[in-house]
Parts: sequence; structure tokens; C-alpha cells
Amino acid sequence: MATCKYYGFPDIFITITCNPKWPEVVRYLTRHGLKQEDRPDICCRVFKMKLDRLMEQVTKEKTFGVINSDIDRFISAKIPDKELDKYLYEVVSDVIIHGPCGIHNRGSAGMNNGKCTKFFPKPFMENTVVDDAGYPIYKRRKNGRFVHKKGLISRSVKYLFKYITKGPDYIRANVGEEDNQNEIKKFYNCRYISACEAAWRILAFPICYRTTPVEKLPFHLPGQELVVYNEDDPIADVMKRSARRSKLLALMECNKKHPEGRSLTYAEFSNIFVWVHSKKIWQPRSKRRKSFAVGRITYVPPSIGSAYYLRVLLNTVPGATSFDFLKMVKGKLYKEFKDACFALGLLDDDKEYILAIKEAMPLDLWVATKDILCEDILYLQRNRTNNHGLMLSEDQITNLCLAEIEMIMRSNGSSLSTIVNMPKPDQSVIDNN
Repeated sequence: MATCKYYGFPDIFITITCNPKWPEVVRYLTRHGLKQEDRPDICCRVFKMKLDRLMEQVTKEKTFGVINSDIDRFISAKIPDKELDKYLYEVVSDVIIHGPCGIHNRGSAGMNNGKCTKFFPKPFMENTVVDDAGYPIYKRRKNGRFVHKKGLISRSVKYLFKYITKGPDYIRANVGEEDNQNEIKKFYNCRYISACEAAWRILAFPICYRTTPVEKLPFHLPGQELVVYNEDDPIADVMKRSARRSKLLALMECNKKHPEGRSLTYAEFSNIFVWVHSKKIWQPRSKRRKSFAVGRITYVPPSIGSAYYLRVLLNTVPGATSFDFLKMVKGKLYKEFKDACFALGLLDDDKEYILAIKEAMPLDLWVATKDILCEDILYLQRNRTNNHGLMLSEDQITNLCLAEIEMIMRSNGSSLSTIVNMPKPDQSVIDNN
């Protein structure tokens, strides 16, 4: 997120997936009479080589050039011409085509309630468009091309590029004999590591790449520096450790000595200064080496209180030389960081929101926030119904949003019915949920 904040939103995400049918893998396995699951390390090694080659093409050879919003330049959802590009046609037919599912294969893993959870087959489109929910519908013209998939004719193609974030796989195991007295202790939630992941880690291949260094910037309230120690450490050592300067205090000292740092916020400081851990000081970066780092201030939620408002000021006010400097606005020293934020106009939206809750009628509050609360309702409903083309009227979206709020309030022992003048959802919508 710090990188996105500095450079802007990404232009393109690329996913590369290991294909056990790659000729390099098949050639080795066939020669030794093995199966893919017998040698996960071979798949890992070949995948690593192809990944390195892809990164070289993207970063050094500039295959994509300067990325822009021209989706059709980089993403294709059409079946290649079998006569003009036979090899690509075979690749798409083998590993890119989705299915079969639907009435031809109701037992497919991608089916739910008789419909494809990935919304296949996709509709034919003359041009690429972006729907109301912000998702692209790729150009796929009706040109008569098709492939045979498990004895069936298929005309739908998966996206060639997509991005999925998921956590690690887990397994729940029962260890030991049954214990009727303590049911909780019987089970352990364990992380599951597949053979391929284990081989990847054993071979010490990197789990992630990061081309832009990110400097983590912790902070603290006055007199609340973090000190780590063991319970049996001597008091003298603990006190000596507590006397060391934190990154934030060292920044304030650095700003007193180096005028070039006074135009920078805490998050921008690592752009031209480097943290020397052994000395606990910030030093100007070497102009000869041209080093660089993006700063990321540790996140804290608004519920933390003063620390949250201090973080707001550190992200906004440049050249801090003390905590009082951050609380000084137009020559006036405020007592709390929150007051300084209000004086700078950094919390105007929060202030209006708080006043709206305290003073406005519930109906006025609903009208003011309805559009924000209803923003994701259409997307959620499309996923729930497995209908990617679902369209809802404004009244239907509003009704579903109120139903979501009602269900949340009921789970906390309350209800919209307890709020005077607040609109209520139709009971039928709640019953369906």
C-alpha cells in the first residue's frame, strides 16, 4: 500500500501458473517413468526458471512498454485461429478453456445451485466494456471458433490474466484418543503445506519479490517508547535500552540539524534519509549511490485515540522537531493531538459525521450515508445468486442494504425498529437471508 501511495495505482496484474504439462517437465518424467506428484521439485525448478524469464521480459525488456488503460492490448478472451496460430490454439484448448460445466457436467466443482460460480459461458461482446460494478467484460466476438473439451464443444475462455489473494491452506487434525471430557483439546488447527510448496521452500526460492524498498516507520506517544526485554534482564540493561532513541525521536533530532528534512513528513523522510540502526540516527542518503526507500507509518485504528491523531499529523505536518511542534497550529499550542487535527481541518469529515450522529434525525443520517452503504450491494447479490448479469433497481438495492443493516443490528441485540423515523426493510428480504 505504501508503494501504491507513492507511485499511484497499479496498471496491470499478471498471474503465472505452473503447468505440469510443460514439455520440460513431461520430458523428464517420461524418461524416468514417473508421475508429476512423484517429483514436485522438478515442477518447482521449471516454474522458477519460467518465472525468472517472465520477470526479465517485464522489467528489463519492457515487453508491456508503458502500461495504460488499453485492456485489449494485454488481455485476450478469444479463441485463437486454429490455422494461423496452431500452437496457441492448442495451449488455449488444453489449459485455458473453462469447463465443461452447466447442463453438460452438473457435478463440476465450479457448479453451485445448478449454475457456474464463475459465470460461464461469458456473453459475446463486440468491444471490451466495464460494467457498473467496475469489472471488465472482455471483447469476444462471435466468429464461429470453438474447441472440443471432453467430447463437448466449448466457446468460453477464461481470463488470461487475473489476480487472486487467499490465505494459506489449513487442515484440522484429531490427535490422540478420544477425550469425552475435553472436546476442545481434541483438535488442532494446522497449516497445510503441499508437496510443491514444501519443495519450493526447501530449495530456498524466494516467496515474494519487491523492487521498491519500504521502510517501516513506527511511532509512539510522548514518553511511551517501545522497550523489549526479558523478565530476567538486569534493570541497568533495561534502562540503558530505554534511553536509546526511537526512529521518531531520531527524526526530530535530525530535523534540527538538517534543513532539507524540514520540508518532509515522516512518511517522506526515508526518501532522502537512511536509518542507521547501529547508531540509532537518520543520515542523508548518498547522492552517489542514488538509494531510495518508500516510508510506511505503522497503522493504528481510530479507536486507539491519541495515537491515531498523532499518526494523522505525522502524515501531514512536515519538519517535526518535537511533539509540541506537531500540536502547534498558527502559533497556538493545543493540548491534544486531536485538537490540532481539528484546527488544521484534517478531521472536518469526522467532525461532521459525529455531529450528524448526535444532532441529526436518523432519517437525515440515512439519506446522507445511503449511497456509501449501498455501494457493494449489487456486487454481493451477484455473487450470492451466481448471476453476473444481475441488475437491480435503486429501490431493490436500498431494501437489500437495509436488510443487511437489520441483520447486523439483530446479531448485536438491537433492530432498526427501535429507531424512530428510520426506514425498515421488507420482511420477505430478511426471511430470504
